[in-house]
Formats: sequence, C-alpha cells, structure tokens
Amino acid sequence: MPNPVVLRAAEIMGHLEKDKALKEKKDHFKSIPKNNFQLSLFEMDPKFTEAKQLLDQIDINAISPIEALLKLHEIKKEIGLIGLDLYILF
Repeated sequence: MPNPVVLRAAEIMGHLEKDKALKEKKDHFKSIPKNNFQLSLFEMDPKFTEAKQLLDQIDINAISPIEALLKLHEIKKEIGLIGLDLYILF
C-alpha cells in the first residue's frame, strides 16, 4: 500500500477511536444513577436544628470553660455525633 494511504488511514482511525472514547465516556456518565436528593437553601437539617435549640438554651456568660466542654459533649451525645469530629456539625 502506498505510504500516504496508510498515513491517512491511521489519521482517520485515530479520529474514530477518539470519537468512540468520548461517546463511551458520555454513555458511562448517563448510566450512573443520579442522586435526587437536593438540599434546600432555607431548610436546615433536623440535627442542626436540634443542636441549635440545645445551644440556644445555654447562657454562655454563666458557665466555665470546663462546663462548656461538658455541655458540648452532652449535646453531641444527644444528637448522635459522638465519635464524629465537631466540624461536621458546623
């Protein structure tokens, strides 16, 4: 076969393989199940709401740092966050 024909065939084959790879990638993303859970901008997670209510009941000017840490531990236990880091709550 003449060399220009082989080069052109290789060029066309490269484009076809690229197009096939892109199509497969798009098809793969379409086949992934979508998460239909959407967070509301104005509705808080019930755990956050419960934690806020518990924190609102504390008079921060009347407790010591140790009492604050104990109260925080108590709140984490009530809402089920014992064993998780605090930054997850906020």
